[in-house]
Amino acid sequence: AALRWLAEALRGAGEQLQLCKGAALAWENYPHPACRPMADIDGLASPDRAAAVVEALLKAGAALAEPEYPLSFYLRLKNEVALRLPGAGWPAVEVHWRGGSTPWYNRRGRPERCWDGSQPSRWGEALRIMRPEAAFVHAVAHLAKHFPALPLLWALDLAFLARAEPDWAEIEADLNEEG
Repeated sequence: AALRWLAEALRGAGEQLQLCKGAALAWENYPHPACRPMADIDGLASPDRAAAVVEALLKAGAALAEPEYPLSFYLRLKNEVALRLPGAGWPAVEVHWRGGSTPWYNRRGRPERCWDGSQPSRWGEALRIMRPEAAFVHAVAHLAKHFPALPLLWALDLAFLARAEPDWAEIEADLNEEG
Protein backbone atom coordinates (compact mmCIF):
# COMPACT_ATOMS: atom_id res chain seq x y z
CA ALA A 1 0.00 0.00 0.00
CA ALA A 2 2.85 2.40 0.84
CA LEU A 3 4.58 1.79 -2.48
CA ARG A 4 1.31 2.21 -4.37
CA TRP A 5 0.72 5.54 -2.56
CA LEU A 6 4.25 6.71 -3.39
CA ALA A 7 3.85 5.79 -7.05
CA GLU A 8 0.54 7.62 -7.34
CA ALA A 9 1.79 10.74 -5.55
CA LEU A 10 4.96 10.93 -7.64
CA ARG A 11 3.21 10.12 -10.91
CA GLY A 12 0.67 12.89 -10.21
CA ALA A 13 3.52 15.37 -9.70
CA GLY A 14 5.57 14.13 -12.64
CA GLU A 15 8.46 13.14 -10.35
CA GLN A 16 10.52 9.97 -9.93
CA LEU A 17 12.13 8.17 -7.00
CA GLN A 18 14.41 5.19 -7.26
CA LEU A 19 13.74 2.45 -4.73
CA CYS A 20 16.82 1.27 -2.84
CA LYS A 21 17.68 -1.59 -0.59
CA GLY A 22 14.75 -3.48 0.95
CA ALA A 23 11.79 -2.10 -0.98
CA ALA A 24 13.32 -2.73 -4.40
CA LEU A 25 14.81 -6.07 -3.44
CA ALA A 26 11.59 -7.37 -1.86
CA TRP A 27 9.71 -7.06 -5.13
CA GLU A 28 12.43 -7.81 -7.62
CA ASN A 29 14.71 -10.40 -6.02
CA TYR A 30 12.92 -12.26 -3.23
CA PRO A 31 10.55 -15.16 -3.92
CA HIS A 32 7.71 -13.12 -2.37
CA PRO A 33 7.76 -9.51 -1.09
CA ALA A 34 6.64 -10.60 2.39
CA CYS A 35 9.94 -12.52 2.74
CA ARG A 36 11.88 -9.24 3.04
CA PRO A 37 10.92 -7.29 6.17
CA MET A 38 11.36 -3.53 6.01
CA ALA A 39 11.53 -0.91 8.74
CA ASP A 40 11.22 1.89 6.19
CA ILE A 41 11.27 2.57 2.48
CA ASP A 42 14.52 4.01 1.14
CA GLY A 43 14.45 6.00 -2.04
CA LEU A 44 17.05 7.85 -4.03
CA ALA A 45 16.09 11.10 -5.74
CA SER A 46 18.12 12.68 -8.48
CA PRO A 47 20.09 15.43 -6.66
CA ASP A 48 18.63 18.15 -8.86
CA ARG A 49 15.06 16.92 -8.20
CA ALA A 50 15.29 16.06 -4.47
CA ALA A 51 13.48 19.18 -3.24
CA ALA A 52 10.72 18.75 -5.84
CA VAL A 53 10.26 15.06 -4.93
CA VAL A 54 10.00 15.82 -1.20
CA GLU A 55 7.66 18.76 -1.80
CA ALA A 56 5.42 16.60 -4.03
CA LEU A 57 5.14 13.97 -1.30
CA LEU A 58 4.40 16.60 1.35
CA LYS A 59 1.73 18.13 -0.90
CA ALA A 60 0.20 14.67 -1.37
CA GLY A 61 -0.19 14.28 2.40
CA ALA A 62 3.11 12.98 3.81
CA ALA A 63 4.63 14.78 6.82
CA LEU A 64 8.15 15.28 8.09
CA ALA A 65 8.95 12.30 10.34
CA GLU A 66 11.40 14.48 12.25
CA PRO A 67 9.76 17.93 12.30
CA GLU A 68 12.27 19.43 14.76
CA TYR A 69 13.78 21.45 11.93
CA PRO A 70 12.25 23.01 8.83
CA LEU A 71 12.46 21.24 5.50
CA SER A 72 15.10 23.73 4.35
CA PHE A 73 17.46 22.40 7.06
CA TYR A 74 17.28 18.86 5.71
CA LEU A 75 17.59 19.93 2.08
CA ARG A 76 20.58 22.18 2.74
CA LEU A 77 22.54 20.29 5.40
CA LYS A 78 21.57 16.63 5.33
CA ASN A 79 21.60 13.70 2.89
CA GLU A 80 17.97 12.75 3.36
CA VAL A 81 14.49 13.66 4.51
CA ALA A 82 12.38 11.14 6.42
CA LEU A 83 8.63 11.35 5.80
CA ARG A 84 5.62 9.75 7.48
CA LEU A 85 2.98 8.51 5.12
CA PRO A 86 -0.58 9.80 5.47
CA GLY A 87 -2.44 8.01 8.24
CA ALA A 88 0.59 5.99 9.33
CA GLY A 89 3.55 6.48 11.64
CA TRP A 90 5.69 3.89 9.90
CA PRO A 91 6.91 2.75 7.51
CA ALA A 92 8.59 6.04 6.90
CA VAL A 93 9.93 6.98 3.52
CA GLU A 94 13.50 8.21 3.46
CA VAL A 95 14.29 10.31 0.40
CA HIS A 96 18.07 10.36 -0.11
CA TRP A 97 19.96 12.39 -2.72
CA ARG A 98 23.62 12.07 -1.69
CA GLY A 99 25.82 9.33 -0.33
CA GLY A 100 26.44 8.67 3.32
CA SER A 101 29.08 9.77 5.75
CA THR A 102 32.16 7.86 4.60
CA PRO A 103 34.29 8.76 1.57
CA TRP A 104 34.22 5.24 0.09
CA TYR A 105 30.45 5.04 0.45
CA ASN A 106 30.08 8.46 -1.15
CA ARG A 107 32.02 7.32 -4.21
CA ARG A 108 29.92 4.17 -4.52
CA GLY A 109 26.61 5.78 -3.59
CA ARG A 110 26.63 8.67 -6.04
CA PRO A 111 23.03 8.99 -7.24
CA GLU A 112 23.99 9.48 -10.89
CA ARG A 113 25.75 6.07 -10.83
CA CYS A 114 22.68 4.41 -9.39
CA TRP A 115 20.39 6.04 -11.95
CA ASP A 116 22.46 4.82 -14.93
CA GLY A 117 20.45 2.08 -16.60
CA SER A 118 17.71 2.11 -13.96
CA GLN A 119 14.35 0.80 -15.02
CA PRO A 120 10.71 1.31 -14.10
CA SER A 121 9.43 -0.83 -11.23
CA ARG A 122 6.18 -2.74 -11.34
CA TRP A 123 4.51 0.57 -10.34
CA GLY A 124 5.77 2.34 -13.43
CA GLU A 125 8.18 5.20 -14.17
CA ALA A 126 7.47 7.10 -10.92
CA LEU A 127 9.21 4.39 -8.86
CA ARG A 128 12.36 3.08 -10.48
CA ILE A 129 14.80 0.29 -9.55
CA MET A 130 18.55 -0.08 -10.05
CA ARG A 131 20.18 -2.58 -12.38
CA PRO A 132 21.36 -5.67 -10.42
CA GLU A 133 25.00 -4.57 -10.72
CA ALA A 134 24.31 -1.11 -9.28
CA ALA A 135 22.11 -2.61 -6.56
CA PHE A 136 24.87 -5.06 -5.61
CA VAL A 137 27.52 -2.33 -5.38
CA HIS A 138 25.10 -0.11 -3.42
CA ALA A 139 24.39 -2.99 -1.01
CA VAL A 140 28.11 -3.67 -0.45
CA ALA A 141 28.74 0.05 0.12
CA HIS A 142 25.85 0.15 2.59
CA LEU A 143 27.25 -2.85 4.45
CA ALA A 144 30.68 -1.21 4.60
CA LYS A 145 29.15 2.00 5.93
CA HIS A 146 27.43 0.21 8.81
CA PHE A 147 30.15 -2.35 9.53
CA PRO A 148 30.53 -4.08 12.04
CA ALA A 149 26.76 -4.10 12.58
CA LEU A 150 26.03 -6.66 9.87
CA PRO A 151 22.40 -7.75 9.88
CA LEU A 152 22.05 -11.20 8.35
CA LEU A 153 19.18 -9.84 6.31
CA TRP A 154 21.65 -7.69 4.33
CA ALA A 155 23.77 -10.75 3.58
CA LEU A 156 20.61 -12.44 2.30
CA ASP A 157 19.99 -9.39 0.08
CA LEU A 158 23.41 -9.93 -1.52
CA ALA A 159 22.69 -13.62 -2.00
CA PHE A 160 19.44 -12.86 -3.82
CA LEU A 161 21.13 -10.19 -5.94
CA ALA A 162 23.82 -12.73 -6.87
CA ARG A 163 21.08 -15.09 -8.10
CA ALA A 164 20.11 -12.43 -10.66
CA GLU A 165 23.36 -13.31 -12.47
CA PRO A 166 24.82 -9.79 -12.58
CA ASP A 167 27.90 -8.80 -14.56
CA TRP A 168 30.58 -9.66 -11.99
CA ALA A 169 33.35 -7.91 -13.93
CA GLU A 170 31.38 -4.65 -13.78
CA ILE A 171 30.77 -5.09 -10.05
CA GLU A 172 34.45 -5.80 -9.41
CA ALA A 173 35.56 -2.79 -11.44
CA ASP A 174 33.07 -0.52 -9.65
CA LEU A 175 34.04 -1.74 -6.18
CA ASN A 176 37.77 -1.31 -6.94
CA GLU A 177 37.49 2.06 -8.68
CA GLU A 178 39.74 4.76 -7.28
CA GLY A 179 38.69 8.37 -6.84
